[in-house]
Amino acid sequence: DGDGRRLKGAIQRSTETGLAVEMPSRTVRQASHESIEDSMNSYGSEG
Repeated sequence: DGDGRRLKGAIQRSTETGLAVEMPSRTVRQASHESIEDSMNSYGSEG
């Protein structure tokens, strides 16, 4: 139940900050790329 409630809150928050979500794709792409690289690095370090 807690997870579902949290998801609902996240969705509501994203809806409230629609402008932030509709930011230039360049920024989003850069952030996503960085996060992917970070996750890959952590995965490799884990062995």
